Amino acid sequence: MNKKLIEEFSALLGKERVLSETEELLCYSYDATSKGFMPDVVVFPLNAEEISKIVKLCLKYDTPVVGRGSGSGFSGGSLPLKGGVVVSFTKMNRILELDEENMFVTVEPGIINADLKSYLAGKGYFYPPDPASYEFSTIGGNVAECSGGPSAVKYGVTKDYVAALEVITGEGEIINTGSKTVKNVSGYNLTQLLTGSEGTLCLFSKITLKILSKPETNSLILVSFGDIDKGFKAAIRLLKLRNRPSMLEFMDKSSIESVKSYFKSDIIKIEGKFLFIIEADGSQADVDKSIGEYEKILNEFSPIFIFASGKDEDKKVIMDARKAISPSLRKYGDLKINNDIAVPVNKIPQMLSFLEETSRKYEIPVINFGHFGDGNIHVNIMLEKNNAGMVQNGEKAKYEILKKTVELGGSLSGEHGIGLEKKEFMKLKYGDYYMNILKNIKNVFDPQNIINPGKIF
Repeated sequence: MNKKLIEEFSALLGKERVLSETEELLCYSYDATSKGFMPDVVVFPLNAEEISKIVKLCLKYDTPVVGRGSGSGFSGGSLPLKGGVVVSFTKMNRILELDEENMFVTVEPGIINADLKSYLAGKGYFYPPDPASYEFSTIGGNVAECSGGPSAVKYGVTKDYVAALEVITGEGEIINTGSKTVKNVSGYNLTQLLTGSEGTLCLFSKITLKILSKPETNSLILVSFGDIDKGFKAAIRLLKLRNRPSMLEFMDKSSIESVKSYFKSDIIKIEGKFLFIIEADGSQADVDKSIGEYEKILNEFSPIFIFASGKDEDKKVIMDARKAISPSLRKYGDLKINNDIAVPVNKIPQMLSFLEETSRKYEIPVINFGHFGDGNIHVNIMLEKNNAGMVQNGEKAKYEILKKTVELGGSLSGEHGIGLEKKEFMKLKYGDYYMNILKNIKNVFDPQNIINPGKIF
């Protein structure tokens, strides 16, 4: 790293907001993937003007610049692949405005999703997007990756709530997109383009989100089936209801067994090849009516086990078990290839069957769970990192799984993004002409290619 650039950062921000020692930089060199890349310096801006000046200094010294929230991503999106400057948003974590009349909230990108949810709940409001990492992931990172979560089946994903953005482009220019209106068709929709752009086009400084009134209550159903086809048909019936579930999570047999051995609870000690966690939310009367209707439909398909409750202690056990899936998988191996594919909902049984075949073919554990209501399957290929043959088979399996996903009309990523992990697979779905359009868009926002280079393509 150019020492003069560090000196200029220190003059701009103060030495306390500039990190350049190796032991300090190490903390910003990794994310939830197994990969790591050391930055040359980490800076902590407080506002858009400082970010603009940071980017312009990076332009001056032809140095890459990468935005970072909590570093909880699974695609390598916030990794400084080519070194350079990491812009940490941890000090930009304020709620700037709660507009209760228009039902919007404006925040800085570094605010934690859970902190925003808690603040809004105290005011009687609700921000639905709930990625599994919501307790520690930032809103800026959620917007960059267009995060989803269990509530997407009813409420949609992050892009459905981003109304306006203040961003800094790769030329250091501050621009504002969108507005606090429901309708806005003034030119190209840059707000939606930037949402899910994986930090490759700009750096966020302000984010305006739509909010909803907080549901009065919720109840959960835990149900398992011995036959995947019966479970699938039951779920499709639920999705066709006018009062569709606000959550429809599923687990395959391997993930059920993994959680049972890891998470000790009488509620979770169940059998089956296919399990659902189903939620109804709303007023107490609506929830009671919905749960009754859901149970009636589920019982038509001969479930092995069904348990419904609106008690807080029961709901906590069920959701804690859902959260325990990932840590419980460690017994299958110390290396995980994580895929968050998405397929049309009616292709889920076909995809799960293929995943079972792939597991048998390569003699490696492939454990699956996810968001049934939007076809988002979290495919976990479990490996032993010191077993070279096993790792090689894991990479082959990953390729075949992504290829099959495309064949079924699906997406390479449902919510984690392409980033570094899947960029070589983009050719499975997109041709050269399409990829050149993406590259041209990148060039418009970042002509010198300093904003998070080496991602997506």
